[in-house]
Amino acid sequence: NHHYEELTPVLLVQPRFVDTGLVNDVTYYYAVRAEDIRGNESTEAAMASATPVPPPVAELFADGFDAGVLGSGWKKQNTNTLVSVAAVWEGTHGLLLQKGTWAERAISTSGYENIILSYARRTSSLLAGQRLFVEWWDGSRWVAVESVNSSSYARVTFALPAQAANKAAFKLRYRLNSYGARHAHVDSVVVTGTRLRSFGAASTSR
Repeated sequence: NHHYEELTPVLLVQPRFVDTGLVNDVTYYYAVRAEDIRGNESTEAAMASATPVPPPVAELFADGFDAGVLGSGWKKQNTNTLVSVAAVWEGTHGLLLQKGTWAERAISTSGYENIILSYARRTSSLLAGQRLFVEWWDGSRWVAVESVNSSSYARVTFALPAQAANKAAFKLRYRLNSYGARHAHVDSVVVTGTRLRSFGAASTSR
């Protein structure tokens, strides 16, 4: 005999049930009984099982700048934004931001959630108060991811808030607020997400 928790105290009128709030990679077991209007119950049908799994991660955008030029989808403030071998993290080229400038890229996240942004970055010779700002556009304003002044080239990863999900107007921007012979490097930009769906849910039907 198995001990089951009753999931449907109110009788179902359709031969389908969706169980939500489950834990991925854990197997759940289900038994079904029929009941007539007089309260007479049938014996249990054959036991069914379901194991919810996390959805696969999809790459929504990636750019290592190894074409040697800024791709057509990018917009830049001025000629202080360019692609250079001097800015490379991996591959052959990276994005170079000199003085005060920015580069931005539209990347639709429509149909996706759990948006993850990763990239490598460093700065050079910045003064106090000068930073490389990384931001994303929520449709009405720029939202900060980080502001950094670090001469060490490092790869960083950020889980963006839920507001970044399912957004056709999503954009990414790298912005430098310096002047003179001061610059920032960015390379290996990747944005990923998972398909929108009912997470941690199992359904059974008879």
